[in-house]
Amino acid sequence: MDIQERARRIAELLTPSLAVEGLVPWGIDISSTGHRELVRIFIDVSPEARAARGEAGKAAGVTVDDCASVSRHVGYLLEVEDIMPGPYVLEVSSPGIERRFFTPGQLAGYVGCEVEVTLASPRQGRRTFRGLLTGADGESFTMTADPGPRQTAVDFAWSEVKKARLVHRFPDETGDPGPEHPHGRSEVTP
Repeated sequence: MDIQERARRIAELLTPSLAVEGLVPWGIDISSTGHRELVRIFIDVSPEARAARGEAGKAAGVTVDDCASVSRHVGYLLEVEDIMPGPYVLEVSSPGIERRFFTPGQLAGYVGCEVEVTLASPRQGRRTFRGLLTGADGESFTMTADPGPRQTAVDFAWSEVKKARLVHRFPDETGDPGPEHPHGRSEVTP
């Protein structure tokens, strides 16, 4: 079983038990760390659970107790189902405020937010684009890259993306995230 198939199988096994707790798998990343594999599982509060929590629950997310509980459960699942072929390290966490996007469907809820996209192959001599996500539809999305006088609308197919993540901006003391961009200053690396 290859890495993608193992990640898919873990998500499939984990989804029903997470749903009972009001959680969903956000993404699973399996990578090699020396002689062991590193299994990172990101969990988030389900939209239904978030809605049930009301206004007060909008800021509430995944807790340390949620991560510990899921970690124990996944450890058992991985052993019983024999998904990992050798030694591994397991990490369970929330996606965080600079969450990585694992599927194109996850982008739709973040239209209007700043994102950073790294492409598998360079486009116009660069791999990294940063700017406002302006649309997400199926397997493609659009962003306004390089906010400011050089801004450009760029369309991407999800198949081109090596990694995509949300960019979080902390406001300054006045509450202003910065003059150069609606969500703060942005720097683009070629």
